[in-house]
Amino acid sequence: MCIAKNIRLIAAVVPATFLLCACSTAPEKVNIGTLSIKSTTSVSLKSYLPYSAARFSVAANNSEADTFCITPSKLDFTDYNALIKSIAPDSVTDAEKAMAIWKALHRWTAHSKALTDSKLPHDPLRLLNSFETGLCDDRNAALTQLFRLGGLQARLQHLSGHLVAEVFYDAQWHMFDADWGVYFQNNQHEIASVDYISKNPECVNATYGNGAYGYLMNTLGNAYLRWVYSTVDDNSINTWLIDMPLNYTNAIVLGKSDSLVFEMKQLNRYKRWTQVFFSHTLVQYARKGTLYRCSSVWNTRKVSENEFVFSESLPYAITKVQVRLTEGSGAVYYSPDSVHWYFKGALSNGKGKLVFDAADEENNQGVFRYRLKVVTTEQSKTTPAISVKNNFLFSRKLFLNPEKSFKIVGLQKEELSLKLGITVQK
Repeated sequence: MCIAKNIRLIAAVVPATFLLCACSTAPEKVNIGTLSIKSTTSVSLKSYLPYSAARFSVAANNSEADTFCITPSKLDFTDYNALIKSIAPDSVTDAEKAMAIWKALHRWTAHSKALTDSKLPHDPLRLLNSFETGLCDDRNAALTQLFRLGGLQARLQHLSGHLVAEVFYDAQWHMFDADWGVYFQNNQHEIASVDYISKNPECVNATYGNGAYGYLMNTLGNAYLRWVYSTVDDNSINTWLIDMPLNYTNAIVLGKSDSLVFEMKQLNRYKRWTQVFFSHTLVQYARKGTLYRCSSVWNTRKVSENEFVFSESLPYAITKVQVRLTEGSGAVYYSPDSVHWYFKGALSNGKGKLVFDAADEENNQGVFRYRLKVVTTEQSKTTPAISVKNNFLFSRKLFLNPEKSFKIVGLQKEELSLKLGITVQK
C-alpha cells in the first residue's frame, strides 16, 4: 500500500539548517507551512528516502519578485567559483584537485543521450544542474571546462569514436574519462597520458575509481577498450566542442502568484535500484519541471504602441511553452535570441492557448531563456496579461544526492518569502 506524505513548510528561518522531520518515524502528514529565509537554508530529506515519487513546489508569497537559487547541500551550484571550491579547496595539490573534479563530474552526471545536440551540456553547471545526462563529448567537454575553471591547463582529446579529457600538472599530461569513469596508470603508478596509453596499451587492464570500467570490460571486451584508448590513427585535440562562453546564471525569479514545481517518478524498470542511492550509470527517475507564470506583468515591457515583450529566464533547460492571454488580444511571436522571431498564433481574452517546443535558432530543443512578443490588434495603454507555463529539465541530484538534502539560497534581497511544499510517495 502506498503512503503519501504531504509536507508543507511554514517557518521564519534566519540562516539555519531546516529538518523536515526530526523523529525516526515520519508521520503521515506534517503541516509546517511558509518558509521565509535569509541567506542559506538547508532542507533535509533523510526521513523520507527512498521514495517512488516526489513533488517539490516553490511559490512566491509576496507581491515583489524574489530571486534565489536551489542547489545540493554538498556541491554548490550557485556559480562557477562556488562549484570549484565545493569540489576542491584551494589547499589541495593540483593532482588532488584534478582527481576530485573528475570524481564529481562523473558521479553527479549519468551516461545517456543529452536532451540537445547543441554545445550547452558542455557547460559544467548546465550539465550538473539541468541536463544531468550526456555522452562522452558532453561529459568530457564539461570535465575539461571544470579543470580550466579550477586553474588547471586542460584539453579535450578525440580518439577513435570516443573523447576524453587531459589535464596538465606535475610537468606532464594525465588522461581522465568522466563518461566511462576511468583513468589508467603508467609504470610509475601515476595517471597516464593519452600518448603513454597509445604506446603502452597493456596499461588498459585495471580500474581506478568506482568500478564502471569492470562493467565495460565484461560488456565490450578488453581488446576493444584497449583499441579505443590506445588508438593513434585519428587522435586529435578538439577545441570546437569547448569553444563556448561560460555564462550560466543559476537564478530563479518568482513574481506574485508564480510557482515552480519539480516532479520525479521512479521508472519501473529500475525498481531494483530503489535502495541504490548513488547510481552512476542509471537514471532512476523520470523528471518533469514546470514553471507557472500566472500574470507576468512584472517581466513584460511595452516596446511600441501595440507591442509588448515578455522575457523568460531559468537555470534549467526549457523544453515546452504554453501561452495564454487572460486579458487582451494579439499575435504571439517567439524568439530564442531576441533576433529571430517566429509567429506562433493569435490569442484573445482568455480564449485558447498556444503550445510549442522551446528550441533555439538551429531547432535544438532546450533553451534557458527566450522572449515572447505580443502584437495587439489595437493601441493599448495597459500591458496584456500573459499567462505562461514552462516545462523544463532539472537534475534529479538536486534532491537525490548523497547528503539527501538541498539548499535554497537568496541572491539579491536579505529576506525572501517563499512557500515550499513537498509530497513524497513511498
